[in-house]
Amino acid sequence: MLEDISSAVPNISVPTLVLAGENDQVEKIDSLERALVPNIHTARMSIIRQTGHLSPLEVPDQIASEIRAFLRR
Repeated sequence: MLEDISSAVPNISVPTLVLAGENDQVEKIDSLERALVPNIHTARMSIIRQTGHLSPLEVPDQIASEIRAFLRR
């Protein structure tokens, strides 16, 4: 990615949902699990099966469902 946000990530203090596409070749699951999720104290990660980087376009109903479930907590 063009912008390095790694120094700002630990400052995120609100409940955070990280949605990752199982087949995403841009933001790979292992890099999110290693570099992003552990550095956001409030982060919860959900993997969207059988989708890639454009999961909001590929499976919008599933994305909406994940967000609704997260907001209910």
